[in-house]
Amino acid sequence: MTTVAEIAIDEQNPWPGLGSFDEGAARYFNGRQTESAELRRLLLDTPLTVLFGASGLGKTSLVQAGLFPLLRKQHYLPVYVRLDLSDRAAPLIEQVKLALQAQIKAKDIDAPAMSDGESLWVYLHRSELELWSRQNQLLTPVFVFDQFEEVFTLGAENRAAVARLRIDLADLVENRLPAAQAENVESAHDLSLDSQRYKVVLSFREDFLPAVEGLRREMPSILRSRLRLLPMSAEQAFEAVYSTAPHLVDAELARKIVNFVAAARQDGRATETVDATAESVEPALLSLVCRGLNEKRKAQGKSTFDLALLAGSGEAIISDYYANSVDDLPERVQRFIENELITERGFRKPCDIDDARTVHGVTDQELRLLVDRRVLRIEAQRGTERVELTHDLLTRVVREHRDLQRERARIRRQRRRYRNIAVIAVVVAAVGVAWLKQDALLDRYFWYRDMRAPLLPVRIEKVAPQPGSSVKLFADCRQGCPEMVAIPAGKFIMGIVAAPDIACDALRPCESPLHEVTIDHPFAVSRTEVTFDQWNMCVKAGACLEANDFTWGGSDRPVIGVGWPAAIAYTKWLSRLSGKNYRLLSESEWEYAARAGSNSPYSFGDNDLQLEQYAWFKDNSGGQTHPVGQKQANPFGLLDMYGNVAEWVEDTFHADYQGAPTDGTAWVTGGDKWRRMVRGGSWSDSPESLRSASRNAGTGDGRTYDHVGFRVARDIATGGSLF
Repeated sequence: MTTVAEIAIDEQNPWPGLGSFDEGAARYFNGRQTESAELRRLLLDTPLTVLFGASGLGKTSLVQAGLFPLLRKQHYLPVYVRLDLSDRAAPLIEQVKLALQAQIKAKDIDAPAMSDGESLWVYLHRSELELWSRQNQLLTPVFVFDQFEEVFTLGAENRAAVARLRIDLADLVENRLPAAQAENVESAHDLSLDSQRYKVVLSFREDFLPAVEGLRREMPSILRSRLRLLPMSAEQAFEAVYSTAPHLVDAELARKIVNFVAAARQDGRATETVDATAESVEPALLSLVCRGLNEKRKAQGKSTFDLALLAGSGEAIISDYYANSVDDLPERVQRFIENELITERGFRKPCDIDDARTVHGVTDQELRLLVDRRVLRIEAQRGTERVELTHDLLTRVVREHRDLQRERARIRRQRRRYRNIAVIAVVVAAVGVAWLKQDALLDRYFWYRDMRAPLLPVRIEKVAPQPGSSVKLFADCRQGCPEMVAIPAGKFIMGIVAAPDIACDALRPCESPLHEVTIDHPFAVSRTEVTFDQWNMCVKAGACLEANDFTWGGSDRPVIGVGWPAAIAYTKWLSRLSGKNYRLLSESEWEYAARAGSNSPYSFGDNDLQLEQYAWFKDNSGGQTHPVGQKQANPFGLLDMYGNVAEWVEDTFHADYQGAPTDGTAWVTGGDKWRRMVRGGSWSDSPESLRSASRNAGTGDGRTYDHVGFRVARDIATGGSLF
C-alpha cells in the first residue's frame, strides 16, 4: 500500500495540525524566523549543531521549513535523516549514506558515484569530491538527524547497532579517521584527511539532553554549539496565525485564538482571558487548533473565521481529536494503536505495516482513513513501510485511553468477583432472595464490612475553627466517608459589581449581576475536598475508576484526574450506600459556604497577603497539590475552600448571573450543557482566581484535570437533625 502521509498545505489549508511543515510549505511557516536564523548561524560556525526542545515545539518544522530554505540560499545541501532503529541488516550509518544518495538524485546534483562497499566517511573525504548543483554552485552536505531521541528509546532493542552508530557518528563529527582506514594506510592516500566538507545537526527532545551529553566522550563537539527551542511567544504565535492566513482570519480574532491556545497550554483551561504579551504558546497545539477551526469553517461554508468557530474548550482539543478519529473504527483498530504504537511508558514506536495487517487485523482502508485524519503516518523505509503516530502530543491521550480501557476491564472483573460474594451471601442468608437484588446486597455488605458503618452518623469532636463558633462535624461511616460540616441556613449577596470593560463570554464567565440568594434550609458540606483515600473506597467497591495522581501521590491529597461525571458517580454511590442524599454543591451553595458570613473577597477579609494561611496556590504550592487540612479553616469550619484544587459544582456553564436561581438550587437549565462550573481556584492559580466570587468552568463530558477535584454536600432532614 502506498500512502502519502503528508498533508497538502495551501492557501485554504495553511496549517498542518499535528503534521509538520515541510520545505514546500515554507511560505506558510511563520513565527520562527529568529530561531531559523540563529540555527543557521550556529551551523555555519561549527561542524556539529545540537537542537533540542520539548515535544510539540515544532523542531521538525523548524529544520525543514525554516532552516532548509536558508541553507539552500547559501549553497548547502540539506539531507534529512530519520533513523530506522529496528534495522539489523547493516550499520545504521548506511541509512545516512542512502539519504545522501537520494538527495543527490532528487536534486539532479553532479556528484561522483559511490563505490560498492564504500563507507560514508570515505566518500565524504575523497580528495576530488565535489557536489555541483544545476545552477553550477558547489554544495556542502548538511546531515540533519531528526528525532534523535529514538536512538535511546527504540534503540534499546538494537543495542549493538546503536553502539556501532555512536562510533561511526563520532568519526564523522570529530573528523576522526575510522579504525578500518587506520589499519589500511594505503587506502587513505587518496583521501583528504584534514578536510571536513559537511555539517551535522542532531535534533531531539530536551528530556533526552542528559543522554545525548553522555556521548561527549566520543564526541566532545556535542557540548559546543546548541540551540534550545522554546515555546512561541504570544507575538510569534500571532504571526503563525495572522501572517500565515490574513485572508482567513483578521488580526483581532488571531489574537483571541492565541489567547485561547495559551490558556489551554497553561493549565488545561480556556476560560480566562490571557495577557497575550506574557504567555507562551505550544506551536503543535496552535497548529492543531487552527487546522480544526479551519475544517470547521469549511464544513460550515464560511469564507473566513469568526468568533463562533472558537466556541469550545481548549483542554478537550487533543482528546477530541483522537476520540473523534477512532470512534467509528472497530475496537481492534484502537487496540492496535494503543498497544502497538506506544510503549508501556508512553513513547512512540513504529510497527511494520505487514504486521499491522496480518497480526493485528488492520485493513488498508482503515490505515488510509487514520492517515487522512492525521492520527497515523506511513513511511517507506528500505523496501518496506512502517506505521506510527503522527506526533508525540498524541501519546499522552492514547496512553490515557489505553489505561482507561484496562482499568474498566479490571473493574468488570472486580465486580464479577463481588457479585459472586453477593450470590454466596444470598444463598446463605435466604435462598429466596431474588437474583436482581444482588447489587443492593453487595452495597450493604461493603458498607458495613469495609466502611464500618454504624446505625447512626458518627459525631466527630474537634476544636472549633474560630473562637465562639459552633461547628457540628459528623460522618456517616467510620472509615472512608467524608467528614461533614453542618452549614446553617441564611442569606447572602452573590457575585460582585461588574467592571464596565469586562465582557462575559465562553472564555471568561462574569461574576455579575449582584443578586441576593436565600438558603432556607441547613445542609452539610464535606470539611475538605474528597481525598484519594475516600475516592479509593469507591474504586474498591467497583463503582468508580481509579484516579490519576499525576505522580504527586494519593492518600490524603485531594483526588484529581476525575471529571464531572465521575464526581457525580461518587455522590450517587455514597448516597446508595448511606441512604442519605449526597450530591455536589450548587454554585450558590459553594459561594455561601466559602464566604461563611463575610462580604469581602475572602472569608478572612480583603488582604490577599493572608492567603498563605488559608490556601495552597501559585505562590506557595510548588506546582502540585498538598494533603488536605493543613491550612486554617474558614468561620464555618471548612478547609481548603480556596486553592489546593478547584472544585466541580452541579451547575451548567452560564456566562453571567442573568436569570440565576435565588433559592440556592443548582442552575442546570439553559447555558452550555457540555460545560460545568468550577469554583475555588487551585494550586496553579493566582490570588485573584481564589476569591469567593471567582468563577471558572471545565468540560463536563468526562475530561480530567490535574488541578480540579470536588467536595460533596449532603441534605439534612427537616429541622436540621443529623442523628
